[in-house]
Amino acid sequence: PYNVILDVGTYWQDKKVPDEESCVFLEKGTLMQLRANYFPLGVETKNDMLVGLYLNKNKNAKRIKEYKIWARKFTIPAGEAEYQVEKKLTLDKPIYVRKYNFHMHHRGRAMKLSAVYPDGKSEVLISDPDYEFHHQNMYELAKKKYLPKNTQLILTAVFDNSDKNPENPDPNINSEGVRFRPFDLYKTEMFKARLFYEDVLRN
Repeated sequence: PYNVILDVGTYWQDKKVPDEESCVFLEKGTLMQLRANYFPLGVETKNDMLVGLYLNKNKNAKRIKEYKIWARKFTIPAGEAEYQVEKKLTLDKPIYVRKYNFHMHHRGRAMKLSAVYPDGKSEVLISDPDYEFHHQNMYELAKKKYLPKNTQLILTAVFDNSDKNPENPDPNINSEGVRFRPFDLYKTEMFKARLFYEDVLRN
């Protein structure tokens, strides 16, 4: 089954009207899942969660699809302040990128997505040198970005598993370090980027 994230975090907080020019197509019978991660603050806290679903009536809206770039197997040594993880993906078709989203947990320090084009040229598509776990926004491009077929995408992240990281729940974790698992924010880490794109239509 096709899996796509509709939107994350506070993406719509500054928008009065959703994007009429694009949409995510959901087939009949699609299962929609809402997932939230919580962590203790030390005080009793009330949470108010809102869910919004906007139905786009524009029949000419572009369908948004998604590429995921992530690594499932990596180990961050205990006490390591600058541990780097890298993952590559080669596009099997040309696309127009519309949005980006990065995701790591408490040890995430920085993340960067670069592109190496078929002609050998390269550029940084997006960089977050001061990653903040508590503010994982969707980065929407003012102008869609064309990426040709066979573009190699390189996702690089830096993790801080030292006691100098105030977000680190346990810098003295065992020598095997922090292994990938998606739901345990305190013992494990994630390394993932999402590209939301539209297909390049050919005449």
